[in-house]
Amino acid sequence: MRVRGWMVFITNIIQGFLNRGWDFACVPAHLGGVQKALLNYIYIMYTIGEMTRGQLEDTIAKEITQFYAETVGVGPRQSKAYMTHDMVLIRLKGNTHPYEHILLKKSKGVEMVKHLRTTILESIVDDLTTIVEKHTKTKVISVHADSSTRTGERFVIFILDKNLD
Repeated sequence: MRVRGWMVFITNIIQGFLNRGWDFACVPAHLGGVQKALLNYIYIMYTIGEMTRGQLEDTIAKEITQFYAETVGVGPRQSKAYMTHDMVLIRLKGNTHPYEHILLKKSKGVEMVKHLRTTILESIVDDLTTIVEKHTKTKVISVHADSSTRTGERFVIFILDKNLD
């Protein structure tokens, strides 16, 4: 049976348990220990809705991108979240505003754009923190950010009160 077939098979078994109101003490006796452990793990993931690290990173990145688009008016073209140790790093690519292009051509344009970006980040940092705390189920201790005026790329780093590894 191919991988997809196994996933459909296991999903059907779990759905059958849920529809009948059974718990996992009712796993068929003919299944071996590894099969029972796998079904138990999938059952927990299915009923609780827990995400893998990659799914969680993707969810955080998408929600922050959506927040930027709705709040600031222009969202990044690409975003990626990385979770490691006690940090969540968000990398936002390609969200240079048209007015930033105009400012960058002026003599003190880089300073002005950096200051503007810092001011905007300071005004929305509580909302970004809420997004990260909601998904990681930890408290954000501090937030650090930097951006490149040349590429339009931004980094936002959230330091958490717990190690995620």
